[in-house]
Amino acid sequence: MAAQQVHSYNLGYGSDGSYAAPAARVEPCLRGPCLPASPPRRRAARRRGHGRDGLHTAGDGADGAAVTRFADIPDLVLGPLAGRPEADWYRAPPGKWTPAQIVHHLAISIDGSGRVFEERSAKPPMRRRPRTLRQRLGHLLYLDIGWIPSGRPAPAATEPAERPDAGAVEQQLRDGVARFLGLTHELLPARRDDLFVKHPAFGDLTLPEWLRFHVRHCAHHAKQIRARLAS
Repeated sequence: MAAQQVHSYNLGYGSDGSYAAPAARVEPCLRGPCLPASPPRRRAARRRGHGRDGLHTAGDGADGAAVTRFADIPDLVLGPLAGRPEADWYRAPPGKWTPAQIVHHLAISIDGSGRVFEERSAKPPMRRRPRTLRQRLGHLLYLDIGWIPSGRPAPAATEPAERPDAGAVEQQLRDGVARFLGLTHELLPARRDDLFVKHPAFGDLTLPEWLRFHVRHCAHHAKQIRARLAS
């Protein structure tokens, strides 16, 4: 069985709050097995044409509830900040992230993980690497149940800048969402179950699983933005 190089969760961004494409591709550091390069098979539809994660399996495979919720992320995250003075982007209690930092954190995560899917979209079919008990439990609680613990530090690669530029991080978030939506049209349903990008807490995730993660992650942080603005 051939070996397929698999990227770790390396987003390729600095932490200065600027927004630009990575200067160079990060060399992969982990390896994982892949399946023989045969045409991927579509799984049988579930519940009247819906597949796993609430995505439609009919047609081009990109129309479904999960994609719709993901497409709403800019309104969910940026809506409370619309029309606000710039000073409101930088309001926060001591030791807490400002709204600008929250948007930057979300933008790094969405844009960066989307870029990795984009880079490997033409790769042969992959297998999910074995997950630890902690990763399986995190997947169950966070992605399946929707319970999000508070106080857990963000992965270093997604930490925001001290004072990111509001306009730059807003654009990065919008561009990242647009990139992911384009990938759903390109890759689903054909690559639903055989293309993975590693999450630092949950291990290898498929594109639909990343959509679910980003929706829950953004909803969690959108509440924090609203709380900052209401204080």
